[in-house]
This record gives sequence, C-alpha cells and structure tokens, in this order.
Amino acid sequence: MKKLSFFLSILFFSTSIFAQITSYSISEQNLKIGSRPFVYFLPKTNLIINIEVETEYFFPGPYSKEADKYLLIKNVETEKKNTSKIKNIEIIESSIIDPNACFFAVVDKNKLNLSINEKGILAAYGNVADNELDNKLDIFLMSNNLTEKLNDRKIIFTDLSVETNFINRTDTTYKVVEEDSMFRKIPIYNKLITSKSSEQKAEEAANFIYKIRKARFALLSGDFETDVQLNDIEYMVSKLNSLEKEYLELFIGKTVKINNVYSYELSPTENLKTELCYFSKETGLVDYAEKYTKPLIVNIENQEITSKIADFYKKTNNYKEQKGIYYRIPGAANIKISCDDIVYLKKTVPIAQFGIINYLPTKMFADKNLKIKFDENTGNIKSISNE
Repeated sequence: MKKLSFFLSILFFSTSIFAQITSYSISEQNLKIGSRPFVYFLPKTNLIINIEVETEYFFPGPYSKEADKYLLIKNVETEKKNTSKIKNIEIIESSIIDPNACFFAVVDKNKLNLSINEKGILAAYGNVADNELDNKLDIFLMSNNLTEKLNDRKIIFTDLSVETNFINRTDTTYKVVEEDSMFRKIPIYNKLITSKSSEQKAEEAANFIYKIRKARFALLSGDFETDVQLNDIEYMVSKLNSLEKEYLELFIGKTVKINNVYSYELSPTENLKTELCYFSKETGLVDYAEKYTKPLIVNIENQEITSKIADFYKKTNNYKEQKGIYYRIPGAANIKISCDDIVYLKKTVPIAQFGIINYLPTKMFADKNLKIKFDENTGNIKSISNE
C-alpha cells in the first residue's frame, strides 16, 4: 500500500512540473481565454504556375520582292507574321498561412516553447536551433503581362555592300540657236548625283552573294596560289558563310525567337476546374478570351489520401481533442493542365489543405528534452527527438 502511494505521488509530481498546453481553434464558438494566448497558424498550399511561351517573329527582307528575279529563290514571304507555342509549364508549391487553421495556445505554467516562422506558421517545439529551421520566405515574381512585342526598330537588316549608294545621272536638255538664218538644237548635258533605287541595291546585293560563293568555292577547291593552313581555311569559310547569311536575309527575311515566362498564382480547392488564361498561335498568351483563343484549363482532383485516417479518428471519438498542439497531415492532388485537347502537364502535388488536422496530446510534453520540428510548407511533423 505504501509502495502504491509512493508511485502515485511520483506520477502526480511528474505530471505537474511540465506545462499543460491547450490549443483552441480561432473559429471555435463561445471561445473565452483569460490571458493573451500564443497564436500560430498551419500552412496551406498555393500553386505558382509558370508558363513558358516561345514567340517567333518573322520580318521580311527589304529586297524580298526581288528574290526570285536575282537569286531564283521562289515563294519568299513578303509579310510580317508571328507564331507562338507553349514550350513548358511547371508548378511550384508555395506555403501561406491558412486563415481557417489559426490556433490559440495556452499554457498553465507560462512555459510555452513554440517557434513560428516569419509568416506565423508553426515551425518547432522545444529548444530547436535557428539553423535547424527553414527560416525562409517563398519569393516569386508575379507577372500576368502580355507577351513582349518586338517592334521593327529592334530589327536591323545589314547591307554590307562596298559600293556607293549614289550614281551619276546625266540629263540632256536642248538649246535652240540661230546660225545663218537657220535654227539648230544644241544638246546640253547636266550631270546629277542621285540615290540608287531599291531594285538597283537588290541587284548589287545579289551580285555580292555570287562573289562570296565564288570565293568560298575557291577556298574549298584549293584554287589559290599561296600555301594556306587548314585552320585558316576553315576560319575564312565560316566568315564567308556568316557574311552570305546576312546578305541572304535581305531577300528571305529574318526570324527572331523570344521566350517569355508568365506566372499565375492559384489557391487549390477540391475538384477544381478553371480557365487560367487563354492561348492562340496568333496572339500568344492573354488574360482574356478572344475570337481565336483557346482556354488553358487547370484540373485539380483531390486524391483523398487521408480520408481513412479521418474516418478512424471519428470512430474513436478523439478527433476533436483540444489539449496539445495541432499539426497537419497533408493531402495530395492530381493536377492536369491542357489546352485545345493537348495535355501539357500531369503531376501529383502535395496540397496541405487537402489533408486533415491532427494533434499531439499534452502528455507527450512531459519530456523536457523533447524537440519537434514541423514542415513549414505542409504543417506535417518532420522529426521528433528527445536528445
């Protein structure tokens, strides 16, 4: 009997020396708390959807209409155009506070030892060093702007001709003079300097292309008098190829590609299907529906991976227990992003708010050396130790 009394007294003493933690949901009705409580949040998951769009701009050359005449290049495009395509889509999970998972923590001995991060999300219990915590904020540059348009002033067609842009033109006028009772017309020649026409410049550029090809053929066929090193030949041929390309662009035009990444933020809800933005090959990515656009559709389907755990707690009638610390067992979702029956992304993503809220009972905190680290992105337990 004395031994039993001794053990009961030890048990009572051990349970009275550690803090009794009680957590209350901020949404609980008729909540009355006498002192200022410690407030912490559990996280929820937002999705950052980054869409990379490649836009290809075509600008016709200034001599495009003369390409067939001087270079026998047919079916050359003579009008500006641009086409876009979705090159890549990625999803990044971002954690924010869940206003529906806010809790007041109250202790009976003022020995609360909880840590939260910069956002107010529960990070740890116990003497956990700062370098063991995440201690970071998710920073994203959000831009829902339209594709950057490339104007003509950024496109330069280089004419590297060595010929002057001016020609001498002779105009002939006539002066009538009287000689021996007869009138005679005397020609007067006036020399003028004038700019060459576009067709004349096109002919010069075409002739220069033929000169480049002739020089390249001479190098490749060994038709030169002096000894030339092989490396020098390769270098000269590459320079001639580059020069020919610049001249050909005067006839066949230039193509410029620009990649833009657009970021959208989405807060997942169960079985969500939404039109994120709109896309077409002509206009690229826009935030509104147009005649030739197709919606970019996001489908989010809850996997319900924690449904059996929730059913178990409900059956044991312990699901609404208050004493302790609340944490979250995250769920997951199947996400599909498609446009015009083309699926660009299928991925399974952890979603904190699709899971359930569980608790750690107060009796766990009898150990003074107890350390608990929580995942600040999902609210789940990362580790528990008493070392």
